[in-house]
Amino acid sequence: IARKNKQTQIMSITTTAFVAAAVSVTQQAEAYRSYQNAMPNGDKVFRNGQAWPGVGHESSSGGGALNPFGTAFKQNGNKWDATFCKADADQDGQTNGMELGDPDCVWTTGATPARTTDISHPGYSDSTTAAGGGEDEGGSTTDGTASTTEGGDDAGEEE
Repeated sequence: IARKNKQTQIMSITTTAFVAAAVSVTQQAEAYRSYQNAMPNGDKVFRNGQAWPGVGHESSSGGGALNPFGTAFKQNGNKWDATFCKADADQDGQTNGMELGDPDCVWTTGATPARTTDISHPGYSDSTTAAGGGEDEGGSTTDGTASTTEGGDDAGEEE
């Protein structure tokens, strides 16, 4: 009987640990969704061809250290607004809104963003969108190399 009680106790501990792990993973997935839903196209962010569901984190899967976008989003109260949209968290010359498909900074939670394709990562300067938008937005390519509209040393000189 003592052996059977020991086996039951071990099974109970194992089951409890499994359930706790499953709940933790589910809560983490729900947390990602809540952050993803708090920004336009939060579930469509890619960097270098890799899906990046943990948009605000250094790790693509989320958790751990925050990237510049995640830090700025946290400092903004984890909310998307016109001020945050017009900011450039990764200093790549494209606003957060441009990179996430809200170039005019008018998106609201639950609405479809102005653009749902060519979404880049607003936390890394090597990830930019080739989509056009806003008068202050520079063009770029999806491989992370920015195009420029400024000339070289002789730009604007008459010959």
